[in-house]
Amino acid sequence: MRTGPKPKNNANEIDIIATFGEEVLSICKPSVYMGIWQLFAAATVLNSNIISVYPSKGWRIFQQLHNRICRPVGDKSTTTSTISILWTSSRSDMNQQHWVANHVVALVPDSTNSHKKERSLWDVFESSACI
Repeated sequence: MRTGPKPKNNANEIDIIATFGEEVLSICKPSVYMGIWQLFAAATVLNSNIISVYPSKGWRIFQQLHNRICRPVGDKSTTTSTISILWTSSRSDMNQQHWVANHVVALVPDSTNSHKKERSLWDVFESSACI
């Protein structure tokens, strides 16, 4: 179970820095899950855009925080690729309202429908009500 700090709705720069510091310290323990901050770090380390998709389940604030593109810090012209992930859960004891993700899975293009007009993941992401 994720034990990091709770997100704030109207965060200012000081709140964001404090929340980031708490998050970094909270994930340095065994059996603690990562969050959106680590995806931003991974985007920079991998020099790739990461499209993070969070289902329309559970708390709206998590949907708002996790449905985004994490871009690498620095020179954007050298970005090599885009990685897409979906937040999901292996738990079956939660209802739609109290659903919380506990891991991510890779989203890959469907190559079985190559004869149909291709619709990119970004097209699907942009049309989502969660953005």
